Order: sequence, then structure tokens, then C-alpha cells
Amino acid sequence: MVRSDRAIPSKIHCKSARVISPDSRGEQNWYGSSPMGSQQKLVQDLVNGWPMIKANPATFIAIVVAIAFVEWVILHFWYRGRLSSKDAQIELQDRQLADYRDKLHVATPGEAKQRIDALEERLRRFEPRQLTDDQRKILIERARVYEHHELTIVVETGSDCSTYAAGFEATLREAGWDVHNWTIVNPPRRPRFGIAVQVPDLNNIPKEAELLRTALVAAYVDIELMHMEDFPVRTSIQLLITAGAS
Repeated sequence: MVRSDRAIPSKIHCKSARVISPDSRGEQNWYGSSPMGSQQKLVQDLVNGWPMIKANPATFIAIVVAIAFVEWVILHFWYRGRLSSKDAQIELQDRQLADYRDKLHVATPGEAKQRIDALEERLRRFEPRQLTDDQRKILIERARVYEHHELTIVVETGSDCSTYAAGFEATLREAGWDVHNWTIVNPPRRPRFGIAVQVPDLNNIPKEAELLRTALVAAYVDIELMHMEDFPVRTSIQLLITAGAS
């Protein structure tokens, strides 16, 4: 018999270990993350607390009513604040529209546009006409000719016609045209906006006349296409500049 010198402990202390099976871990995660798990937990809590609710129904109803009331108060004040803000914006817009109507003496946007158009028409009659730098640039680019083309500018005496015609003369000369001038005292007809491209036959417009007309339109010059009838004919294409038709 072999005797061992090692002492044998009288007690053996073992820490208890909790073993979690894969199914239980999955169940834990499922309850914690899934919305369905949250609902089931809520139902389970309700079932567990049902004896207490059943024993104190008045208290439970009072708590539910209090919670609903608090939520209603919060939503009421929130929506009332939003509605008040919208009402203030609408009231401000109404005041601005009323102010515009009072200042412009109109009732609709259409009437305001008519008044503005009338004022622009009056300004055309009193302000000297002149070509802007952008209009000059467009005319030089769009009306440029590379062959010999003659053009007579027929100018009515008086008003701002002479200075307006001088601007066209310098610009079209730079575009390659051979420009002449002719003065007329009392033109037989006046274009509405005081400028027109004249040709001998409106049914057979020369290519250079169409080129000039297109360039003027591109430069935002209000023009008409007019027959040379009753006008002095100097060249096959003429640019008539008069005071605006009354």
C-alpha cells in the first residue's frame, strides 16, 4: 500500500457555470432585436401584470387616461404652433399683395403688365434710341457679309433718328456693308417701332435682306418688313428709320 504525502482537501469548491444553449442564445437575441420580440415581451409583461391590473382597475384606467391626456396636450400645442405660423405667413402675403395693388392701382397681374407695357412704350417715344454694345456685337456677327452689298439708310429728319441711324451705319460698315444715307422729311408711312427693312418685292425677299432682318431680330431690335412703294429707291435693300408711328 502506497501512502501519499499530498493532503486531500476536505472541501472542493466549484464555481457553477451557466450553460447557454444555441437555442437559448438565439431566443435571447430574437427577443432583444426583433420588433415581433418586443411586442411579445410587452404582451408577456401585460400577462404577468394582469393580476395587479385586475385587482386595481380604477388605477390602471386613470394612468391610461392621464398618459393619453398628456399626449393630446403635447400634440395640440405643437399643431397649434404650426397653424399659427402658417396663418402669420398668409396674413403677411395678403398685406404685401394689398400694398402692391394700392401702389400700382391695379387689381390683377394682367393689368399690372399692361401698365408696364404702356410705360415702356412711352419711354420709347421720349428717350433717345441707341444701340447697346451687345446689340452692336450681335449685328456685326450675324449681319456680316463677305461680298459687296449696298445698303441705303433712309432717315427721317428730326427726333432721334439721325443719331440712331449713325449707330446702325457704323455697325453695318464694320460688318462689311457698303452703307449710304438718304434723308426724308415726311415719310409716306412710319413703322410702328420706327425701323423697317425695305425691299422691292415682299414675295421675293433677297437673301441679303433676309440676312439683315434675321440679324436685327437676333439683336432684339423691333423691326418690320416693308415694301419700298412710295419711298425713294436708292438701293435694292434699304433700312428705314423714322419716329415711331403714333
